[in-house]
Amino acid sequence: MGIVVASSNRHNAPIRIVIADTALARTEVSASMRSDNVEGFIRLLEAGFGRPRERDGDTITLRKAQ
Repeated sequence: MGIVVASSNRHNAPIRIVIADTALARTEVSASMRSDNVEGFIRLLEAGFGRPRERDGDTITLRKAQ
């Protein structure tokens, strides 16, 4: 997932995704969606992996589920 997020961050400025969980960063994902659909990608992660997000301006941080 870290590679997908890095690619999203390169192509979707100013929105930036931060992964605050190393296990999540190593998780393999496969999906087909538009590269500019950042919100859809985040909702997919929340629904599929139970990963909550925090938003601070243009930064979205994914955290470990409690």
